[in-house]
Amino acid sequence: MAVVALVEYTLNISVQGNGTTDPAPGSYTYAEGTSVTVTAIPATGWTVDHWELDGAYYAGSIESVSVTMDTNHGLLVVFVEQTHTLTITVTTGGTTEPAPGSYTYPYGEQVTITAIPDAGYAFSHWTVDGLISMTNPLVLSMTRDYSVQAVFVEAPTATITGTVVNAETNEPIAGASISVDTVASTTSGLAGEYTLTVPIGIYTLKASASGYYDWSSTIDVSSEGTYIIDIPMTPIPPPSPKPTSTITGTVTDVEGNVIAGATVTANSYTTITDENGKFSLTVEPGIYTVKVSAEGYKEWSQTIDASVAGTYVISPVLEKAVAPPTIPMWLPLAVFAGIAIMLFISKR
Repeated sequence: MAVVALVEYTLNISVQGNGTTDPAPGSYTYAEGTSVTVTAIPATGWTVDHWELDGAYYAGSIESVSVTMDTNHGLLVVFVEQTHTLTITVTTGGTTEPAPGSYTYPYGEQVTITAIPDAGYAFSHWTVDGLISMTNPLVLSMTRDYSVQAVFVEAPTATITGTVVNAETNEPIAGASISVDTVASTTSGLAGEYTLTVPIGIYTLKASASGYYDWSSTIDVSSEGTYIIDIPMTPIPPPSPKPTSTITGTVTDVEGNVIAGATVTANSYTTITDENGKFSLTVEPGIYTVKVSAEGYKEWSQTIDASVAGTYVISPVLEKAVAPPTIPMWLPLAVFAGIAIMLFISKR
């Protein structure tokens, strides 16, 4: 009786990427002709890309393959990371961040989408694959493909109107700048009138005008309609005049005669006496050295403490200057003649 030897072959199973197989990766021996089924088990976020048998492409992204053991074989399953597509669209009246378009993300990535309404519009809701969500921003976990639309509607508005007036006289103020946060702004007309249209909400209404203190108030315009808000602005009082001191008086000589045209200085301040010898200097409060000078007179000076605002009266009396001696016109001629005579005598 002939003995038939059992022919066996080896199947080597391996993986590339994240995942495993059933039977698990490894080497297995099978009888010739056996059909072996191998199932791919991808890790979370991964999927089957293709199969390779003995280094050659064998099958596409299917879950299981069968191998007939007619020789030794090497079977490889290739896993790739899963990605999903997010498609964002918008209706009229706004945009999104990220901007409308299609984006590809790795499996499980958290994606935040923010709806941004245009001026005059408000965010209404999202449609996420046909389902409605009111949350903004919207956060999605990319475990599948998503189609998202941001829906905007025209925002209901309120009208704010009134008159800008002087709080003390009730007279209108033209050219005042009026603003509602960063939403709207305008300038008051000749009669102080103004009008602003804003989306309903709660705002800070502000007004400013030259010569007036700034004005502001929180306003609640949460419902559609017209709101009359007059703006009384308080005028800024003019600055108080600086305190001053006055140094005044009459300049005379020792005989009591008034001296006109005398120069009077008090530090950096200066003036001239009038025909009656009178002068007046308006200075900042302080301590001054007052000097008086006039042609033919000695200079006069006196320290004045004018630190307290008020009037300080002084009476400068000037002494006449001493005139230098006068030389007679004939004296130089006589001296010259005398010298000439002496020289003549000495020569003889």
